[in-house]
Order: sequence, then structure tokens, then C-alpha cells
Amino acid sequence: RFYLIGDDTQADIRTYSEIAEQLPGRICRVFIHKTKAFNLHFQEFYYQRLHKLNIPILYFDDTTAFDTSMLKNIND
Repeated sequence: RFYLIGDDTQADIRTYSEIAEQLPGRICRVFIHKTKAFNLHFQEFYYQRLHKLNIPILYFDDTTAFDTSMLKNIND
């Protein structure tokens, strides 16, 4: 099982949603670092795609407090 970590500068969220569809049950969570304004026409589509696959996603910026409990079961 994998945690996928990226940012919103290119196509990370699109790539991660494609990986999640190809490997059902293998993705634990997706973390996307917010570096610019949320692009509703691009990012939101893939955010919803991951949500429909029941994959938790955290879209965070530099001020987001990181809770280490989000990494629970990392060794499962």
C-alpha cells in the first residue's frame, strides 16, 4: 500500500487518480501541497475522482498543521 505525495504545480493529482484506478486498494492516502490557487476545472475533477475511489486526500498549504495520525497504518 502506498501514500502518494505531490503538489499542484503540474499533473500530480491527475497521475495519482490514474494510478489509484489501475491499482484498486493499493493507495492509502494522497497528499497534495497547494502552491497556487485551486484550479477548479482541473484539480477539482481529479479530487472528486479520488474521493469516488474512497481514497482520502489532503490538499494542504504551508500553514496547514500536519497531523502525524494521517500516517496511521503506514506499515500495514
